[in-house]
Amino acid sequence: MRWEKMYMSYAPEDEAVAILIARSLSRIGAEPYFPSRGSEVSAESNIKQLNDSNCFIPILTDNGFKSSFVNQE
Repeated sequence: MRWEKMYMSYAPEDEAVAILIARSLSRIGAEPYFPSRGSEVSAESNIKQLNDSNCFIPILTDNGFKSSFVNQE
């Protein structure tokens, strides 16, 4: 299975955790994708990136469970 393109779903409050995980994944040759967060985000852009990814990584912290972003993705 190919793991190069990994879509990382995270709550905005967990961005630091997502960055640490992404750095580790990059060291093994993966290409983590961080979806854009905020009120001016293009949902279509994130959906395209999610569909083009080989793997979905939800960061399921307390913040993640409460995040509308993580729940929608």
